[in-house]
Amino acid sequence: MKSILRSQRNKIYNFAMVLVSLIALGIFVQSCSKENDYLDKSTYLDINTSTNQMFTTYELNILSEAFQRIDKHVAFVNNEYVITIQSGKDINVSDKLFSILKRSIKQLNYQSANRDFFVSHGMVVNDFNESIPRLKSSTEITYGLGYYQTQTIMTHNEAIKLMNTMQTVYSHASFWGALIAAGITNPLASTLVAAWGYLSGLQWGSMETNYLNGPQTGMTLYETTFTGSSLPGYTVYSTSY
Repeated sequence: MKSILRSQRNKIYNFAMVLVSLIALGIFVQSCSKENDYLDKSTYLDINTSTNQMFTTYELNILSEAFQRIDKHVAFVNNEYVITIQSGKDINVSDKLFSILKRSIKQLNYQSANRDFFVSHGMVVNDFNESIPRLKSSTEITYGLGYYQTQTIMTHNEAIKLMNTMQTVYSHASFWGALIAAGITNPLASTLVAAWGYLSGLQWGSMETNYLNGPQTGMTLYETTFTGSSLPGYTVYSTSY
């Protein structure tokens, strides 16, 4: 009798273990599938984020894949980088994602064209994104798959000055002068000026409204540089507050 009961308990235990294993395997496969969708070249890429919102890790992975796709369609013509396709459909990405890629190319050209200005103000030493000064006490660098990200933290007053200045300037030189006049000096001024080409495409008016409706505790600027392409300096910027 004891042998029969022991046998039945073993069968129930084994069945339970098999069931748990199948459930765990299903969850694992589903999770891996979700996390690695962006690696499939045939996958349509899109991100649901506002123009100034901090990118999630999953969105950064999508951006990394998108930059690898666009990399094959970037040419150097008349001393600037140009995209040789007309829309995101050509590389199976959304219009919103395609606009982010174009802003990054704009930033690449901006830094290249104004290299002398950056060097004279101590912002760039070697190449596009080399040795840009940071706020040592307010900066953190993290690394991901195919990218690295620098976080620069601004106080409330610095955030307000930045947003007001971005709405009134139209070149890197005027931006530099406006930042200095507003009391933002190096190394933060250098960091912001180096990012001006990309930041100028963001909606600063609505961003200021959103910020003022929040806790008003300062802002973090995220600079993400993607390294998985043939060209250096594919960079995107985002903020959180």
